[in-house]
Amino acid sequence: MTIIHELKKPGGDLVRLMLTEYRGKRYADIRLWADKGSEGHIATKKGVTVPLDSLDGFAEAFAKAAALARSDGS
Repeated sequence: MTIIHELKKPGGDLVRLMLTEYRGKRYADIRLWADKGSEGHIATKKGVTVPLDSLDGFAEAFAKAAALARSDGS
């Protein structure tokens, strides 16, 4: 597992973008990690796992969303 980016949410939870592998296939995973205090963070079921061959489509969609948000003044 390789952490690409972390976004800290109020309350201590994290949203992590990671590269993972499962049964010999590689994936990009965007997932909520809950803050468990002294236990650290644990992965939740809230998230999405995308095969790497679909990642370019998601990257384009995020770029479009960012451009739209900027054009709306957000």
